[in-house]
Amino acid sequence: MQFVALTSIGIEQLLHQELTDLGADVSKQRVGAVEFAADSLTAQKVCLCSRLATRVMMLLERGSEIEDKESLYSFARFQPWQEFFGPDQSFAVEFNGTNRQLKNSQFGGVVIKDAVCDYFNDLYERRPNVSKETPDVRIIAKLNRDQLALYIDYSGPRLSQRGYRSAQGKARLKEHLAAALVMRSGWLDDMSKPLFDPTCGSGTLLIEAALIAQNRAPGLSRDSFAFERLPSFRIAKFKELKQSIRSAVNEDAKPWLIGHDIHTRVLEKARDNARNAGVDHLIEFCAGDLGKMTAPAKRP
Repeated sequence: MQFVALTSIGIEQLLHQELTDLGADVSKQRVGAVEFAADSLTAQKVCLCSRLATRVMMLLERGSEIEDKESLYSFARFQPWQEFFGPDQSFAVEFNGTNRQLKNSQFGGVVIKDAVCDYFNDLYERRPNVSKETPDVRIIAKLNRDQLALYIDYSGPRLSQRGYRSAQGKARLKEHLAAALVMRSGWLDDMSKPLFDPTCGSGTLLIEAALIAQNRAPGLSRDSFAFERLPSFRIAKFKELKQSIRSAVNEDAKPWLIGHDIHTRVLEKARDNARNAGVDHLIEFCAGDLGKMTAPAKRP
C-alpha cells in the first residue's frame, strides 16, 4: 500500500531516515511530506513509533483532468469505498485545493460527500451518515490544478500530540519539532553527555530527549488510531506489534537532562508534563536566568 507521512517544513530528511529505519520503503520526499510504501503492520508501526510525522495517510487513488464538478464527482463515485467502511459507519471529507472551475474547497468536499453517499445508496440502498467531528473514516482530498489525490486518514490527526502535555508556556514548542531538535543537536551520538536547555519552558525538548533515550515510542500512550476502524484491521496482530515495541523500551537508560527557566511557575508545568510522560525522575528542573548562566555541569 502507498502512504504519505506529513511533517513540518525543514525536517523532511529526518523523517525520510526515520521511516527507512522503521522498515518503510520511501519513494519520494517533498515539501512537508514523505511518500512511502508499506504493508499494514509496518504502517501501523510508523504510526506508533514516528517522532517526526504529524499525520499518516493511505493513498486511495490519484486522478488527472479533474477540471470541474462533473469530473470530480465521477472520479469519487467509482472508488471502492466498501473496502474501507460500510453504510452503517460515518465518514467525513477534508478537501484542500482549488482550480479554475472548483474555486471553493468546501464545495469540493460536498461533491465528494454526495458521490460517496450515492455509491452506497446504489450498492446497499442505504446512505452512510456524515460526522464532521468524530467520523469512523475520514476521506482526505488534495487538489492541485487538475490533479487530485484521494487518501484515507490512517493515523488520525495530530500525531505530534503525545498526550503528556497538561500545560504549556506561551511560546509552545511542538513535540515533533522538539524531537527533531534533539536529533539534529548531535546529542544522540553520545547520550552520556549532559543535555542542557537553558530556557526549557514547559519542558518539551527535554521530555522528548528522555523518551528517545529510553526508546519509548510516542504512540504507545495514544488512545486510538484511525486505522483501527478500517475493515482490514486485525486487533490480535496489532497487540503483538505493541507488545514488541514495549519490550524494546530501555528502562535502564539514565540520561543526564537539565532544564532551567527564569519563570518558576512554568517550571511547575514542566515537572507536571514530565511526570505525565513518566520521565520526571530523569530531568532536573530548576530556576535559572539565561543572562546570568553558569555551566550547569562539569562535562560539556
